[in-house]
Amino acid sequence: MDSNLLHLILSELNTMFSGGVLRQIKEESKGNFLFSIYTGTEKTILIKIGESEIPVICLQYGKNPPATVPSSFCMLLRKYILNRRIESIVQYETQKIAIIKFSDSLSSELIIDLTKKKGNMILICSGKIKGSYFQLSENSKTKDNQFVYPISKFENLNLPNSEDLCPCLVSKNGKKEYFLTEVENSEKYSSFNEMFFNFVFEKKEETDLETKKKSIISSIKADLKKMARRKEAIKGDLEKLLKNTSNCDKGNTLLANIGLIPLKAEFIELPNISNPDEILKIELDPRKNPSENAQEYFEKFKKSKRGIPILEERLQQTEEHEEYLNSYIDIISETENIDELKEIEDKLKHGKPISKKSFVQISSPRKYNFMNFTIISGKNPEQNDEVSLKIANKNDMWFHARGMGGSHVIIKSDKNEKPPKEVIVRAAEIAAYHSKGKNSSKVQVIQTFARHVQKKKGMAPGAVRVAKENSITVNPTNYDFLEWLKKQNL
Repeated sequence: MDSNLLHLILSELNTMFSGGVLRQIKEESKGNFLFSIYTGTEKTILIKIGESEIPVICLQYGKNPPATVPSSFCMLLRKYILNRRIESIVQYETQKIAIIKFSDSLSSELIIDLTKKKGNMILICSGKIKGSYFQLSENSKTKDNQFVYPISKFENLNLPNSEDLCPCLVSKNGKKEYFLTEVENSEKYSSFNEMFFNFVFEKKEETDLETKKKSIISSIKADLKKMARRKEAIKGDLEKLLKNTSNCDKGNTLLANIGLIPLKAEFIELPNISNPDEILKIELDPRKNPSENAQEYFEKFKKSKRGIPILEERLQQTEEHEEYLNSYIDIISETENIDELKEIEDKLKHGKPISKKSFVQISSPRKYNFMNFTIISGKNPEQNDEVSLKIANKNDMWFHARGMGGSHVIIKSDKNEKPPKEVIVRAAEIAAYHSKGKNSSKVQVIQTFARHVQKKKGMAPGAVRVAKENSITVNPTNYDFLEWLKKQNL
């Protein structure tokens, strides 16, 4: 907020609230104050200061949000200026400082200092500082506790006249900017307060959206680090079990050479019966005979054999869940609705199911038409399941980028007709584009029939097993494909 805009906003507030009574002081959140003023009807001034907010003063539009536990400064304001009549709301010289003056025996003033990045509020009674939201520097007060205004950087600044101006907002690259004069394709407002409130609200929404995205992605990345450690632990255990499969060779070697093994021996070295060039050093239990020692090695082998598929299944499930989490990083990055983000966060954190009326499920899978064939692509893991397991017929062709998170894509073939090569390539390009390989010039895409795509109980959303497959390599960055994609309006 610059000095010119502050002057225009305060002029409107002064006209609106001079002579009004301050009926309520609420702190919506830390540093966000709402001053409700009665002038025949009740309206509210919004004052925002704080570390995470741009400092603001303007009229509040819409319903007042609920208040939180008030700070000690809020309680101080209630003690000294609540139910006091407002004398005026003015700007200090040409600076970004607003002063709300009250008609009371203490000549109370509330100074809203917007000159610094986080802003400040200072309560003055009888010319002395009663308190401030942020601690004041020594340069901001005298020895007898009077407030010292900062020196203006602009000595000859001419403040504007509202009659010559037009409050409006213009969207540029998805973000809004305010102007004090009419601009082409602008959104005009009836007051500077209304224009600025909408500008601040848009900025806050953008900030909240980006903060929420960073928070969820950070949480996902922390989970992915845990997954990576779990994978390494499973791989370590699997490696040990695979090494234990040599116990079968040891058992067979002992039985083949049973007459050569001395009683009560603690170990023996013999050529491996499966590979005579390899010498096995076999440890023995001296309390057992050679046959019993051999049986013990067979038991170890059987135990390893049972454990290997269990660990392999755990490893695959971990990798599937890893892919599931990775797929949501891209979805979150592209999401522009904070309610949808909160819903995704609930699902990822607490396993809450996404309802049919949710933001995530209201949208449908992408549908493309190419050479009279319908190509369908899922937007998230849940939609991938829907595309692969519900929408697809057994003879529909199915595609997915190999070895990376991405969309499940099908070519609908209602008459069981085989799509031409051009359609197959286009479906593969769509699968590659909606994957982590979208910026690569070569992406390998799995190609199979939907009947070969299966999902076992307990698998993560979007995770499937493919029984039979071929592959096709495509370039999702080629010009012709990207130009075609732009025209799809998806």
